[in-house]
Amino acid sequence: MAEMPSLPPTFAPSASAPAELSLAREALETALVLDAALGDDAAFDRDAAQLSPYYADARGLCPDSASEPLCASLSLLRSLVAGRLAAFHAAAAGLPAAVAGSPEVARAVALEAWLAEGAYNKALEEGSRAAAAGGGEGSADPAAAATAHFLGQLLATVRSEVATCCEAAYASLAVGDAARLLRLEGAAAAEELAAIAERRGWRVRGGRVFFPRDGEGEGDEAPSSSSSCAAAAAVAAPGPELIAQALAYARELERIV
Repeated sequence: MAEMPSLPPTFAPSASAPAELSLAREALETALVLDAALGDDAAFDRDAAQLSPYYADARGLCPDSASEPLCASLSLLRSLVAGRLAAFHAAAAGLPAAVAGSPEVARAVALEAWLAEGAYNKALEEGSRAAAAGGGEGSADPAAAATAHFLGQLLATVRSEVATCCEAAYASLAVGDAARLLRLEGAAAAEELAAIAERRGWRVRGGRVFFPRDGEGEGDEAPSSSSSCAAAAAVAAPGPELIAQALAYARELERIV
């Protein structure tokens, strides 16, 4: 019978273990920020999974990290953009008080709360302001570029929801009002609005944006008073998309609780 190989000795943390853990954690934190700054979501998810045990299991073995609030906020924003609400709430609930109270994490939590209650205007305002303050994805600061990457994705999602609400609530809007509701600002606002209109089949004519209505042809002019009444009724009764979204969020909350 072959002799059994000797087992390795039990691991005992050495005096250098905290330094080694801190170095490995710092390397993963740097990789996480660069993943987001470069727009590589798959690499971000992979590095976030590797970084998580350093925060959850090795917290008492090495000093706290100054980069944890930033990395935690990026992970929360990634979950929010990807629609992983259960993961978002579980991660937010497990954060230490010092990290949960940081401005970065507070912003991500506020964005999720506004989206949950349908306060899209607040989400758009805060997202636009934070993205502008961060310098955008072309910023020389990787942390600012990383935040801008996820905020840009979130803003696109929120604008899509606002556009759906506009279609349900109005027959047409002035170009300036449509841009204001979508939080399109700056010199590129007209181009961005034209791109959204083309994607969604809107017609821009005479300084107004006409939304597609059932039974409306391409040659239809500005809506009459009857269509204005229909638009007012649409405001009172939410569209099926909003109802479906509210029900999906209610089911998600029930599953979390």
